[in-house]
Amino acid sequence: MSYINKRLVSGLFFVVAILFQTIAGAQNIQERRDDYKGPHAKYVFLFIGDGMGLAQVNATEVYLSALEGKKEIKKLHLSQFDVQSYATTYAENRYITGSAAAGTAIATGEKTSISTISMNGDRTKPLKTVAEMAKEEGYKVGILTNVYINHATPAVFYAHVPNRGNYYDIGMYLANSDFDYFGGGDIKYSTGRKHDKKDIKEIVVERGYKYLNTKKEILSLNNKSGKVIAVNPRLVDGGAMPYTIDINKDDVTLAEFVEKGIDVIDNDKGFFMMVEGGKIDWACHGNDAATTVQGVLGLDRAVAVAEKFYEKHPDETLIIVTADHETGGMSVGYRTTHYDSYYDRLKNQTISSVEFGKKISQLKENNEVPSYLKVLALTEKYFGFNKNEDMNLTSKEEKALKKAYRIQFLGEEDSSEKDAMALSYTGDEPYASVCVQIMNHKAGVGFTTNSHTGIPVPVRAKGVGAELFNTYLDNTDIPKNIMKIMKLK
Repeated sequence: MSYINKRLVSGLFFVVAILFQTIAGAQNIQERRDDYKGPHAKYVFLFIGDGMGLAQVNATEVYLSALEGKKEIKKLHLSQFDVQSYATTYAENRYITGSAAAGTAIATGEKTSISTISMNGDRTKPLKTVAEMAKEEGYKVGILTNVYINHATPAVFYAHVPNRGNYYDIGMYLANSDFDYFGGGDIKYSTGRKHDKKDIKEIVVERGYKYLNTKKEILSLNNKSGKVIAVNPRLVDGGAMPYTIDINKDDVTLAEFVEKGIDVIDNDKGFFMMVEGGKIDWACHGNDAATTVQGVLGLDRAVAVAEKFYEKHPDETLIIVTADHETGGMSVGYRTTHYDSYYDRLKNQTISSVEFGKKISQLKENNEVPSYLKVLALTEKYFGFNKNEDMNLTSKEEKALKKAYRIQFLGEEDSSEKDAMALSYTGDEPYASVCVQIMNHKAGVGFTTNSHTGIPVPVRAKGVGAELFNTYLDNTDIPKNIMKIMKLK
């Protein structure tokens, strides 16, 4: 047998072995689920870090350790759970998934096609979600996110539409869902894309919801508040909450939305609560490492709130933390720092690239052509460049900033390496994009793309039935396990 034929046969055996291993693994998960005889969970928290792969979690833990001057891992709350596992994320029609398809898998236990919201792959029939099942069985339901409440990930738990861009239709499903608590971002395109439809914010009130958007009202919520849509007082980007790094005293944090959500939906029957950290994904699309790390910390603080609840109800509560997909191809390490890392340098960045882009745009509006030195002064204020030896700009970095300045303010043709998607997540600001790139490289953070990747994502579980998650999962196993543990029909 020739060398080539031997390689072909060897490769064939390898493929067959992997296939049998995958089938056996799937059978094992199903058997474990079928054999589950444990207690049922009365309270279930499902946290989804949109775009949050293992690297995003690891980078955040390295950052926390670096702040203390240590070369180790300072574990997040989610990394201290009993179960530490992973899940595959592929869609029905594409290996690298999107939030709608991946969210549908996590909400329904079924694969679907890209951009589809809780319908089958050819978009001919709806797929019932774990949240809808829980509501039908008498549980109260809460859906929270720091992006739009009718964005893809929250939408898959209550809506059934052929395309995630049908924001108004999704909003109508929200209004008719009878779910008990929606919190975080606002309803996008609540009057339709052409502003020619009845405002969904009026419709939800007619359906018996309180629509609240002041901090005082939201923090006053309790279990007598009835059905609530609680929207952060300060909104950006058409209705999303600010990035965690940009949160100020006027905002309600994701953790506070979880805390008030518990107050609203806690009851004798129990509840199901889905919480999305959606802006981790947005930060990773823009390759903004500092904003990503703060986003993961914001989600982890929300997880800590659920843990406090768990401590009061340890025999009745299940907490799961996962992601729909990874975004950015993030890595802990980059060639500029060789084998070293300096993640503590990320603390010098005190603003998201999106908000910084807005600030430098204001310079252009107020002064037709602001000087490079004026723009640089603003850069030094928010990124800490040139504040000390570690943060001094190299000649190469300053050259890159000057080039981005000429592109943005003097109209020089854009020949930057950043693609359209990258700039769309930094407010179409080439200068802001270069600033975060320099910060990443000084810290030792790498990104391979501005899009999603197909690598498996973390699954962390704690509480009643957590052992069902203690294996290599597919994302469709997550809701199937929840259904079993909640004893949903």
